[in-house]
Amino acid sequence: MHYHPVQTDTPLRARKVRRIVYTVAILTMLPSLYLTYNMLKQSRFTANADKFVAEECRFPSTRVLSTDASFDKGARTLTITLIGKILPADSLNLALSSRLQFYGLAGTKLNIIQGDTPDISDLQSSSVRDIYEMAQTSIADRQVTIDSLRAVIDENRINDTISGRIAPEVKVLFPQVRNLAITRAIFGNIETSGLDTVNVALVSYSTMPPAAKQRELEKYLEARLRLPSVSIVNVSNSMIHTPKAHPANDKHHR
Repeated sequence: MHYHPVQTDTPLRARKVRRIVYTVAILTMLPSLYLTYNMLKQSRFTANADKFVAEECRFPSTRVLSTDASFDKGARTLTITLIGKILPADSLNLALSSRLQFYGLAGTKLNIIQGDTPDISDLQSSSVRDIYEMAQTSIADRQVTIDSLRAVIDENRINDTISGRIAPEVKVLFPQVRNLAITRAIFGNIETSGLDTVNVALVSYSTMPPAAKQRELEKYLEARLRLPSVSIVNVSNSMIHTPKAHPANDKHHR
């Protein structure tokens, strides 16, 4: 801006002042550059999502009711709500997902919500339209609930089978382990009435290993299961009831 520098008698002081000014200017610009970069990424993602919906979501008897392109901490999600004739969900999701990469949306999670509805042109009354929109909102909310419940069921199914899948590895690395069960427990704080989720490993040993070996097992489970922490609880063998063999099998074995 053509400002003339102030002349100082001591060059050392002038250099010090310049360093301070440059440092303050850079520290001020860095947050602005970061925010601007994120805004540009969000804007570009939204524009690509709108273009994708406009060009790819064209169906004869089905229309796009709404779209939601969210960009949160690097995770990109595109939710499309359709009305009209129900389309095959698996085929539709597969076909649209394969086209995301051509719009700069590779890695974006695609959610498609559908509802079977009459032709909107037949809805002449505003009150009927209001009821229709309320029904669509209810359908969308129920779909979100169903997806959440499915995620919980899938997670529980994984927890039910995870002990059996890692049992061969544990047998080799920790021969003292006799039985192992991985579960997720929810503890309630009596004083604060708060809830806390804890990953628990119930372990029974043939012979009790030293504390260092138990700590090593804890670190192994955290790394193997990709969990932030695992609490090991020692369980007595007498608490674990194994099924008795069938008499006929015993007789045949003898």
